[in-house]
Amino acid sequence: MSPNDSPILATIGPSTSPRSSSSPSTIDLSFADRAPLRLEGDLWAIPGCATLFCLGADAFGRMAHLVDLTYGHEGLLASTTEDLEPGTRISLGFEATGYAARRGEVIASRREGAGFRVAIRFEQRLAA
Repeated sequence: MSPNDSPILATIGPSTSPRSSSSPSTIDLSFADRAPLRLEGDLWAIPGCATLFCLGADAFGRMAHLVDLTYGHEGLLASTTEDLEPGTRISLGFEATGYAARRGEVIASRREGAGFRVAIRFEQRLAA
């Protein structure tokens, strides 16, 4: 099974972002070729879009437009028209105010409709 065929399973409960007073949320992401990533705590949809910039040698400078953003402190789920290779190091900028640029790694990409659904794990430090 190629990384693009890997299942991305997400269970999203009510948001507990500072914008909501609901119970805790959880996203479980399971991939055939990688250890599961579990995003817990504050999860919410971000309005607008994000711009992804590839940092790795093979794809340096490649950009992608991300929409349908589900944000957690540990990572992000998003939709894009670009097929992003798992393992690609990236930098993200968000259209929505109040969200700092982040660095991370694409950990999964799955075809979904006319595009792709991607999962990104954030680095602990913020992007420069």
